Amino acid sequence: MTRTIRLPFFFLTLLIGTGFQCKPTRISSSLTGKLVAVGPCSQYVVQVIEGSYTPGQVDTLWKNTANDSVLHNVFAVSNPCTFALNGLEQGAIFSFEWDPKAPAELCATCMVFYPTPSKYNTLQHVRRIK
Repeated sequence: MTRTIRLPFFFLTLLIGTGFQCKPTRISSSLTGKLVAVGPCSQYVVQVIEGSYTPGQVDTLWKNTANDSVLHNVFAVSNPCTFALNGLEQGAIFSFEWDPKAPAELCATCMVFYPTPSKYNTLQHVRRIK
């Protein structure tokens, strides 16, 4: 009789223990950036204003030879066609996340030279702030 009571209790405990799962808490990895340069062929340069990144993800000091301005903590956008869909203009402030697993974009862009930083990053979850 003891065995017949333990078996249902065991399965009930197993069912309850595996049936209820806590929702994972997502740590925000969002950054804030400013679109500081837009080239004629979808060359976008973003300055990181706020958020965490590794030093190798941005150029800590970059001179834009198109207008002789010097900028800190900037990078070029490596997914220009997807990024363009956000409709951001130069000077816009926006939030974003790094997308380290993004596939290569196959889209048409022209080949006119425009100076960009040496660091490139793919962005996702882009949302205009102002």
